[in-house]
Amino acid sequence: MLQWQYAITPDAAMTLALVAAMAIELEPARKAARAVEDSRPLGQAVYCGRIGAHDVVLAETGMGKVRAAAVTQALIERYGISRLIMFGSAGAVNPKHDVGTIIVGRQLIQHDFSLFSGRAMLGWGRDWVPADKRLSAQLLAAGKRLGLPVAPGRIVTGDQPVAHDETRQRLWSEFRADCVEMEGAAVAMVCHLNGVPFAIARGLTDRADAQAVRAFRRRIRDVSKQVAGLAVECVRGL
Repeated sequence: MLQWQYAITPDAAMTLALVAAMAIELEPARKAARAVEDSRPLGQAVYCGRIGAHDVVLAETGMGKVRAAAVTQALIERYGISRLIMFGSAGAVNPKHDVGTIIVGRQLIQHDFSLFSGRAMLGWGRDWVPADKRLSAQLLAAGKRLGLPVAPGRIVTGDQPVAHDETRQRLWSEFRADCVEMEGAAVAMVCHLNGVPFAIARGLTDRADAQAVRAFRRRIRDVSKQVAGLAVECVRGL
C-alpha cells in the first residue's frame, strides 16, 4: 500500500463529484441530477446538479489515464471536491465474474506502469491505491438495495484496451485482478495525493478477450444505465 500522501486542505464549500470516462456512461447520472453545464476546464464540459440532499458536480474525463488524471485534478482545484465517485464499464479478468456484474474497487493499480520489473529500483513494491472503505461500502449497499449483482474487487488500469485472451490471463495471474479498464487507477492516484476520499464502480461489459469489442458495443448502453443508477442511489443514501 502507498505510505505517502500529499494533502490539500479543503475549503468550506465542498461538494461531491461523479465522473465517468465516456458520455454514454455519464449521461444517465447527469439526467438524474438535472445537471446543467457550468464550465469547461481543459475543454471538458462540467455539469452541476443535485441528487437528493447533495449538490453534485459531474464530468466526463475522457478515455485514458492522462486525460482522466488532468480532469480530476481540475475538478478538485476548481470545485473543492470533498468526495468522488467514478463509474463506468470494464472488462472481466477474474473468471468467476459474469458479464453484468458490477465491481466496486477495493484497490487499484496501473498494470502497465513499473520501474523495470518486480520491485522497483528504489525498493518500492507495486503500490495498490486503496479506495475509501466507507464510500465503497455505501456503493455496495446501494447495489444491494437496487438488487444489482455487485461485488468488491481489485481493478487494474492501463492505457490500451484489453481484448486478448493471453493478456487477460496475465492480468489474472499477475495481479489477481477482477476487472480491467483505462482510467480508474489514475483517478484514484490523483484523489489519493489530494486527500480526497473516492470510490469506483465498474460494470462488466465483456471478458476482455477476442470477442470484447463486439460484446462491449452490444452491452455498453445497458451496463452504463445500471452503473450510473448505482452511483445515483449511493449519493441519495449518503
